[in-house]
Amino acid sequence: MAQGQPEQPDLPTSPISALQSDAISLHELHSAYVQAGFTEDQAMQLACAVIASAVQAHVMAAEIRRL
Repeated sequence: MAQGQPEQPDLPTSPISALQSDAISLHELHSAYVQAGFTEDQAMQLACAVIASAVQAHVMAAEIRRL
């Protein structure tokens, strides 16, 4: 550690994995759509659109990095 910097304690690790965290977020998104008045099916379609958009953005970013 560099001189003059206080030592940082180890941060606790989360008991929730990244996958679990993403699943919780998607469930909350779906629930929010339903609470906003969308049907269960509409809410699922919207959540799927969010996932598809995120995947497409990730793939496009990977393609750009390869250039």
